[in-house]
Amino acid sequence: MQITSDVDQRVRSQGRVREIQPQVNDQRREATVKIDLPPTTLLKPGMFASAAITTNSGMRMVVPQKAVQSQADGSVIVFTLSSGDIVRSQKVELGDPANDDKVEIKSGLQLGDRVVVDGAGYLKDGDKVRVAN
Repeated sequence: MQITSDVDQRVRSQGRVREIQPQVNDQRREATVKIDLPPTTLLKPGMFASAAITTNSGMRMVVPQKAVQSQADGSVIVFTLSSGDIVRSQKVELGDPANDDKVEIKSGLQLGDRVVVDGAGYLKDGDKVRVAN
């Protein structure tokens, strides 16, 4: 995202969207967006600035952070549920953190895979589990 100011033409900064509040004001069609900015002496509290946000409409796969288990060799796994309620460890590649304690999975899972969340840290490959509704 590009940050600029009409008051001070020297303000040209790159920011990153940290969070978009889920509620939009229907009357004014406004939403709150929280942005992380790099340190600068040009931006002051109360100063108005403009932001041009570059967006994309891609989809990504996310799982709860507690489903992800770090391994001693530096790899990361999740446990998926296979037939007969048997869990299988699956190496995954992580992407960026997502909102609400979720993390992006770049590779290693397929859409529709059932991932163990609660108790994942106590499992090993091949354990039989009971699925709670």
